[in-house]
Amino acid sequence: MLTFNPVIAPASAGTVKQQFGLSPYSFTSQRDQLDIIIKFDESFENDAYVVTATSDHPACYAVVRSKTVNSVVIGLIRTRISDEPNGFINWIAIGR
Repeated sequence: MLTFNPVIAPASAGTVKQQFGLSPYSFTSQRDQLDIIIKFDESFENDAYVVTATSDHPACYAVVRSKTVNSVVIGLIRTRISDEPNGFINWIAIGR
């Protein structure tokens, strides 16, 4: 356990929370989009946090579809129909 906040932010930002993880995904047949719901371990103060996500498959990209204080919906878009991609979304969220 750290004795200090490892996220460097302006003092005016108050206490800043950082959460991160990996979320599995798997495309089936000809589907070209998936929505992945990521539930946070701890709620944010509001939905004005920053989240970024990326796919570990070169034929897929991730977009933020919606956010709440408890979760985020990441849309995973498949750019070409070939194999059935599966893997993990790598994500990080920072806010209050």
